[in-house]
Amino acid sequence: GSGLVGSEMCIRDSYYGAAHMFGENTRLGADTAAIEETFGRSDTYVVLVPEGDTATQQKLSDALHAIPEVTGILSYVDNAGASIPPEFVPGDTLGLLVSGGYTRMVLTVDTDTEGDGAFALVERVRATVQQYYPDNYYLAGQGVSTYDLMDTITADMVKVNLLAIGAVFLILLLMKRQLLLPIILVLSIETAIWINLAIPYFRGQYVFYIAYLIISSVQLGATVDYAILFSDRYQEFRETLGRKEAVAATVSAVTTSVSTTGSAMAVVGFLMGAISTNQLLGQLGNFLGVGSLVSLAIVLSALPGFLYLADPLIIKKKKQPKIDRFDIRDAIPFTYDEEKNMFKDLDGNYIMMVRTAGTNIFGFKDNDQYAFIRAFSRIFNNSIGAGQIYSYMVGADVD
Repeated sequence: GSGLVGSEMCIRDSYYGAAHMFGENTRLGADTAAIEETFGRSDTYVVLVPEGDTATQQKLSDALHAIPEVTGILSYVDNAGASIPPEFVPGDTLGLLVSGGYTRMVLTVDTDTEGDGAFALVERVRATVQQYYPDNYYLAGQGVSTYDLMDTITADMVKVNLLAIGAVFLILLLMKRQLLLPIILVLSIETAIWINLAIPYFRGQYVFYIAYLIISSVQLGATVDYAILFSDRYQEFRETLGRKEAVAATVSAVTTSVSTTGSAMAVVGFLMGAISTNQLLGQLGNFLGVGSLVSLAIVLSALPGFLYLADPLIIKKKKQPKIDRFDIRDAIPFTYDEEKNMFKDLDGNYIMMVRTAGTNIFGFKDNDQYAFIRAFSRIFNNSIGAGQIYSYMVGADVD
């Protein structure tokens, strides 16, 4: 992942080349270790400078010899001598050191191909050559290439990480159609990535840069599904439950599914880390295993709290259904004659009002009164709402 922890770790504690990719338990690693034990560890740099000015070449050679890590230099001025004109040297021999307008100086250095010491040596050799041939030279070698790789792609990696995060964020933004929730989901998984990459940093272990590149993208793409699933279920439960109850229900419902997939990925990663003899693949497998478990822990422990706190901003309140209300006179099959101060039915027959048990009931027979009251209540309950009874603009109370 991007960020201060990941970036600083890559600059200081990473392997960028292939020199340390094979351990001593492999044939290549064992042979390399035996050679270095017998002859020492060394690397070779090649410096190309313009031909002709042998005096300046001699000064440069002397300055390079003064560097403690430089154990030998193969060049025209070192082997033939600055005082011998090139015309006196056989063409076949001269072509090995002088060709195409440049003179080649081959440096044997006592250092590894990468690491703090190797990179410091590359910077010192460049500064020395720059002093005698300002911006008019070439420097090559395995250690130099590794330094250039580190110097170039660490700056580009910030852009790559931002693009990857931005792409995932854009997809979530289109899916969720809101801004805050995608930020929470991406931040949760990025936190898991930072923790995963910080573990070897604090343990003082070196990390293969290619493993860092791969796991930064793979862990984000593979485990963001856990966060998406959790947020989806939380939104579903919030339709019927409160915040606290929805969090508990979501954790209960999601734990089994995400734990199954996360554990399976972790087991595969740890197996690859234990079985592979290639240290790069082994480290990548361990990253995958640890990253799956860390992402799982973040989703099940931290994400519920984030959703709970951000609930008012990510859960949209549903509008209450609109209840159509109308005049009470349109809801009952009776009208009121204000001149005679009496009710009459739809056929024009007047209805006598009586008071029974403190309630004004229309003048029906005893057996019909209760049926009418039930029907009348049903009209009100379905049209206006249970328990809501309104007066009919007269001095009679309607129950």
